[in-house]
Amino acid sequence: MKVLIAGGTGFIGRTLIPFLVKKGNEVNVLTRKTMTDGENIHYYQWDVDQGFIDSRAFDGVDALINMTGANIGEKQWTVDRKNEILNSRVKPLDFLLKVMIESGNRINVLISSSAVGYYGAVTTNHVLTHNKIDGVINIILNEHFIMNEYSDKLLQFFGRKRLFPSIPAWVVKMLFHERAKCY
Repeated sequence: MKVLIAGGTGFIGRTLIPFLVKKGNEVNVLTRKTMTDGENIHYYQWDVDQGFIDSRAFDGVDALINMTGANIGEKQWTVDRKNEILNSRVKPLDFLLKVMIESGNRINVLISSSAVGYYGAVTTNHVLTHNKIDGVINIILNEHFIMNEYSDKLLQFFGRKRLFPSIPAWVVKMLFHERAKCY
């Protein structure tokens, strides 16, 4: 299988690429930097802000894995930083959708992920209330619903349906129900 990865030079991608190659896949990686190809690994430049992508990255691709996004733990979460985090995930997926629609490229598999990581163990007995973490919940929910919208557009374009909902209905219900109690 030939896989195109956006966000492949990040935390997860650096491990995923050799894993996929070891399993016999060929991997194309979208990157902002100039990088040297390896065995069954090909790097193609793109710049979402400039609207540029090397169209050869899509040649023969069966699957697209999107793992783009700013590091959520790198800086304090100001209003500007929250917008940067959200836009760093939404804009690339929107750009990939636009490029695929315009070029007629077809894929069989789409995997889109963001903020995958380990956030540490509980180190205090202090309980955070929803009011204290409201900004975190808001950005996670906003990102989730916006990303689902773009993923659904991509899937619709390719005549596909979502295999699994990314957040089970009971989680969404619980989040909204618990948040409603705070007001």
